[in-house]
Amino acid sequence: ALAAAKAPLKAFMKLGRDFGLDAQLFAAAEATLAKPAGERGTFDGLVVKELDDLLASSLEGLVKLVASGEEARAARAAAVEAAAAASSAAMEAEAARRGDAEAARRSLKDAEAASKVAARSLKEYGKDMKELAVELASAQAAQQEASGAVATFAKLLERTAVAPPVEEAQADPPAEGS
Repeated sequence: ALAAAKAPLKAFMKLGRDFGLDAQLFAAAEATLAKPAGERGTFDGLVVKELDDLLASSLEGLVKLVASGEEARAARAAAVEAAAAASSAAMEAEAARRGDAEAARRSLKDAEAASKVAARSLKEYGKDMKELAVELASAQAAQQEASGAVATFAKLLERTAVAPPVEEAQADPPAEGS
């Protein structure tokens, strides 16, 4: 029975060393736990009680650690969810901005096309205005000529009172006494 108890005892001692528990207590515990329970003395009882107290306090610390780990895990899970929601919102905003950018590009192309049409129209308007300026100058020259003719005609109208024709003096004046 002692040989069968050695393997678990070795594993228990290794566990104590791995967790950094009290090395002197575990050295005493190895000798105490190797004895059958009926052969243990007062010192062995004291070692078992100290070992129970140490394991209970260690277990309590581990339970607290696990509990705080659960709280931390829940906090990290909430942070991950918040980050995922923020990421999703950012991706949606990016998609919307891409749509806005595409609409702006289309508007820019439309505006550029309208600008080209307006530039062509302005160029044609300029040509039309030059032609009209030439026609205006020609019309103004014609008006000047007509104004001169009208002025001459007005002067002629002022002379409408025609003077009676002057009778020509007779060639031979009647002789006086003849």
